[in-house]
Amino acid sequence: MKIPSLKYLIRKSKSSLIRFPFSLFVAILGTITAIYVIDFDYTNYTDYSNLYHLIMTCAIGLPMFLAITIFSERLEVTKILKFVIRSSGFIFLLFYFLSLPDVILDKNMVRFVIYLIGFNAIVSFSPFIGFKKHNAFWQFNKSLFLRLLLTALYAGVLYVGISLAILAVDKLFGVDIKGEWYFRLWVFIAGIFSVWFFISGIPKYFDKLEGVHIYPKGIKIFTQYILLPIVTVYAIILYAYFAKVLITRDWPVGWVVYLVSGYSFLGIFSFLLIYPIYNIQQNKGVRLFTKIFFYSVFPLLIMFFIAISKRISEYGFTENRIFILLTGIWLTFISLYLIITKYKKIRMVPVSIVIIAFLSVSGPWNVFKISKWNQKQRLENILIKNNILKDGKVVKTTKTIDTKDDVEICSLLTYLADMHGHKCLQSLFNQNLDTIFKADSVRYYTSYDGIKKLTEIMGIEYNTYMPYTDNIQCTFSCQYSDSDIPLQVSGYDYFLKYRSYCYNNVEKNNMDTTITNSYKLNDSSEIKFLLIPYEGKLSVLQNDTTINFKVFDLMNKLYKNKKDGNYGYYQADKKDMTIFLNSSDSSIKIVFTLLSGSIENNKFNILQEIQADVLVRNNE
Repeated sequence: MKIPSLKYLIRKSKSSLIRFPFSLFVAILGTITAIYVIDFDYTNYTDYSNLYHLIMTCAIGLPMFLAITIFSERLEVTKILKFVIRSSGFIFLLFYFLSLPDVILDKNMVRFVIYLIGFNAIVSFSPFIGFKKHNAFWQFNKSLFLRLLLTALYAGVLYVGISLAILAVDKLFGVDIKGEWYFRLWVFIAGIFSVWFFISGIPKYFDKLEGVHIYPKGIKIFTQYILLPIVTVYAIILYAYFAKVLITRDWPVGWVVYLVSGYSFLGIFSFLLIYPIYNIQQNKGVRLFTKIFFYSVFPLLIMFFIAISKRISEYGFTENRIFILLTGIWLTFISLYLIITKYKKIRMVPVSIVIIAFLSVSGPWNVFKISKWNQKQRLENILIKNNILKDGKVVKTTKTIDTKDDVEICSLLTYLADMHGHKCLQSLFNQNLDTIFKADSVRYYTSYDGIKKLTEIMGIEYNTYMPYTDNIQCTFSCQYSDSDIPLQVSGYDYFLKYRSYCYNNVEKNNMDTTITNSYKLNDSSEIKFLLIPYEGKLSVLQNDTTINFKVFDLMNKLYKNKKDGNYGYYQADKKDMTIFLNSSDSSIKIVFTLLSGSIENNKFNILQEIQADVLVRNNE
């Protein structure tokens, strides 16, 4: 293999710059901006949101200008018209940049990712819009795929090599090189070198690709002997689970949609890789796999739609669930389409992805409007049910509401504030929410403090721990209360650290499960702690004496008098978590530093963890 000369590399780089000036411009601009924001002092500088907007805009502009350039080359338009087409891309980016809010919400990031997916998919078929050349389409994308892998390899090696050189200078010569320089190096290689290297390998003469019939042996081996066996094993596992569902009538759980999606995407990807050899008679195994795979998707999609429908019926629409639903619809469509067209028109794969991607985040039907309306309706219904919403406005309740309703209200408030911004909640409150939700910058924006204040206005507890379960987790701790005050041990003979973790030791539905911890005090004496998690009973055995204590009574008292907590964790005073046990043989002081268990109907029903400091005095 001939090593390219410096003159050749300069010529190639110049050629890429002339061919893709706008793509390289946004790549360089975005990279310089990203390197610049690395040096920000975020504790003092707050007005930097526009720079993050610029990075997001440049990231979208890169694949968009690639698609525009390749499309205009295919049409062989004049330079003036080509400039006009490219300029239209700048107009779109300007509108996108101006549409971004000062505070970046989750929905803005979701739309950003969808735009990235959509524009990258457009690149794959932009030279063939209006032209039915299936082999040319495959050869073009094969070149892009292999170039992408080569770019990743070169960029990785370059980054590791330069990083090791910097590290050597740092360690050998005592030069103080800060860690930020490694990050700057990565940003530069990813944003400029990788982009420039990748686009220099994009095919240019699209018409000639139809007559190219080069099928890399590496792709064939990788697909036939690695990907296809993986897809086959994947299918066996999913069909075994499908059979279990039919036999037990235990309807599929939510995560099965990700498994079915993974199987489907992996199978479609495998088919796209072996597409050129599908029609070759000698490859009967490939043809058989293709037909079996696309027909095998449909029974699994039934399980897919049952699982996501069950999830939506219970918890409503969110962006994630709508995208999962759209994924199922797309998989159904593309499988039927390829079967009907006899697996020839593969260009529809990226085309349909682009259509669904852009339609899902645009127009009055977009996923954000649907999700916001649905989840806000669910919030209002729960508030009305608990008499917290009257005449469309929130009022403070004086009653203790059901824990599950409390958790769901907090979860819905958090979702709406994080995904859509606190302004979507303004109609429910008389208070000005702008004064409650304060964000000095994009980086430090969080809804946590604001949601806590909203729950105080409602008169409910802030709790988002373990939502939608029958048993609510609750933990009391005094580990950080009075932590600077040492534990007094005077008057006692022994100090023990008692720990009992019940998560893995409790047998399900075995009410008599007992966990034993033994501690040797001296050559002739030991002390045992016996815990029955389902009864909340702690027994202390020393010599022939047994002392029993009902831990549930203490925990229920703590829960009744609990202070503010987060996610089911509450701080308690040490004196409230200290008990004294006495017998004829000994006096025992137990300071519970942590008590954790599950609550049902406002009472503890299982102990899951105990941590305690134990002092023992022998009574002579």
